[in-house]
Amino acid sequence: MSAPLIWGWSFALVVLGGALQTLAGDRVVDVMRNYTATGEPVMVRAVPEWEHQAMWVPGTDGFSQQRLDDLSAMETPGQILALQSDGAMILGEREVDVLLTGNRDRPVSIIDMKAVAECNDFQPGTLVWLQSPPAGIAPTARIVMDLDQPSPEALVYDPDDTGGTARKYFDEQIIVLGKDEQQSVGLTLRSNGVCSVNIRMTVMDGQERHTQWLFNEGEEVMVAGHGYNEGEGTIQHAYLGGEVCDTYETAPPDRNNILGQIMGGGGCPSERNE
Repeated sequence: MSAPLIWGWSFALVVLGGALQTLAGDRVVDVMRNYTATGEPVMVRAVPEWEHQAMWVPGTDGFSQQRLDDLSAMETPGQILALQSDGAMILGEREVDVLLTGNRDRPVSIIDMKAVAECNDFQPGTLVWLQSPPAGIAPTARIVMDLDQPSPEALVYDPDDTGGTARKYFDEQIIVLGKDEQQSVGLTLRSNGVCSVNIRMTVMDGQERHTQWLFNEGEEVMVAGHGYNEGEGTIQHAYLGGEVCDTYETAPPDRNNILGQIMGGGGCPSERNE
């Protein structure tokens, strides 16, 4: 009689073990579903492009000859890092490549993007020109945000419209993402001042409205705009280095003179005079 009893208990344990395993598996699935449902509706990867055509060092002091010699001895990437240690900022529009990925079992919708920026007036400083601008840029549709506006919205320009007429991007469309579906977005940030900026997205997950940010706190993008074109005396000193001049040269702080030629792709002045 003992053998059937042992067999019966063994069968019961197997059944109980299977039930516990199924229950544990169900709990794991429930936890994973709960994680997916409570995480951000959209996964965001935002990468500012680092095109160092020109850099701006705030302040009225120029560079010593020793500093110019030290910079000239470096390759362009080393010059960029050295200038950043002096507080230099990238000058001009900032481009940001954004990859958006749906993170829900059902579709989610991005219905708005707005820039939240803290800006200051462009202060006098030193201009360092590192690269000649490209001869031309192929027209592409990118979202543009003008940080000088009271509430910077997502705008889009028709590349075929020479008048530069802007339309509000989200007045015409929204971005809908299914589970793991991806959408790449190109952002262009503009200002005539110096701004620290983050981008706020409004996302609809069913009937729930969510606010998401492109950048983590403390990782906002710096935009130092075209303020050197505004008014007189903004450029205190100007130097040509990087890929423009192998050895740093001093340029007149006058954008209508040598700097104007450099911006037009004229190359290093000393090399043109040889």
